[in-house]
Amino acid sequence: MEHQVKQLPKSEVEIRVTLTKEELKPFEEKALAEFSKQLKVKGFRPGHIPAEIVKQHLNEEAIKYRTQDLAIQGTYPEAVVKSKTPVISRPHVKVESEEDGFTYTATAAIMPKVEVKDYQSIKIKQEEAKIDK
Repeated sequence: MEHQVKQLPKSEVEIRVTLTKEELKPFEEKALAEFSKQLKVKGFRPGHIPAEIVKQHLNEEAIKYRTQDLAIQGTYPEAVVKSKTPVISRPHVKVESEEDGFTYTATAAIMPKVEVKDYQSIKIKQEEAKIDK
């Protein structure tokens, strides 16, 4: 898994993650296993349907989208931790490329950098506390 981090204006960051076909395979297997549990095929118990049979009974797009969803859920947190990015919001994910693997871009808000300048020179006039009966 490759990832690049790009700082954007207004306290945002863009994380671009690229997975090869080999790195995407476990996510596809997991998606097929999930569909296997939901699918009803005569002659097979739910959850025990071979992957090839699942592929024959489902639309390729459904398998592809679930695989991509699982890949994003599995790799985005890892990319954030590896890059030590202080993300504070949910990412907006955009799929970029699907040839020779899978590439997506996640844009999220980060903690803004705040610089306090010369705070020690600020003087505050203290008011005397008056106590009445």
